[in-house]
Parts: sequence; C-alpha cells; structure tokens
Amino acid sequence: MTEYDWVRGVKLRIHEARRKSGISISHMASIMNVSLMAAYKWERLDTRGLPSISHIVELCRRFGISADWLLFGNEKRNTCPNREVETLRHLQSVAGEEYRDALEHAIRTIERENTYPVKKEDIP
Repeated sequence: MTEYDWVRGVKLRIHEARRKSGISISHMASIMNVSLMAAYKWERLDTRGLPSISHIVELCRRFGISADWLLFGNEKRNTCPNREVETLRHLQSVAGEEYRDALEHAIRTIERENTYPVKKEDIP
C-alpha cells in the first residue's frame, strides 16, 4: 500500500464516521474546534490536510470508532479496549514528543471508561 492509498483510506473513514454519526462537516469542524477549511481537508481525497494525532484521538472518541479502524481499516467499531490501547501505545512510540501526552491521556481515558460514545445525541 502506498502512502497515498493509506491517506486516502483515513480520509474516507473520517467521512464515513461523520456521515454515520449524522452530523454535517460544519458541525464536525465546530465540535473539533477547527476551521471549516481544515475539516474539509480531512475528507478531501488528496495527501494534504490529515488531522493531528490529538484530533485523531478526539475524532475516535466523539464518533465512537477505534484508532485502529480509522488509521488502518481494522475492526469496524467498538473494538476491544485492549486492542485500542495497543494501537495508541504503538502510535505513542512513533509519535513526536508533542503528541505523547495527548496519547497517554487517551489511553488512560480508555482504560478508565472502557467505553466509546456512539450515539448522535452524545456528540455536543
């Protein structure tokens, strides 16, 4: 798989998760605290404009999807928390220093809550 194919897959899965959650792209931009242009770039099928790691973690939390599914297409939804933590630990090991705290926070949240929100009404 080429980098282009991987990036395109991530963007398609962001689009799918947003649509299945029943929210508009402008609502996603608002709840993610990014510009509308940034949100459009997350779904536009080119190699620019992927969300940051902290935004990926937040997209997973808000849409009730796993990072493993969003990043690699593995396991559709509501994955086993142990698998989710394993994926985030791997990201933590390869991520830059500026992302490690956000990933650690996400790991602790998953371990503590052991759940993922999936209902539209749960998304502010």
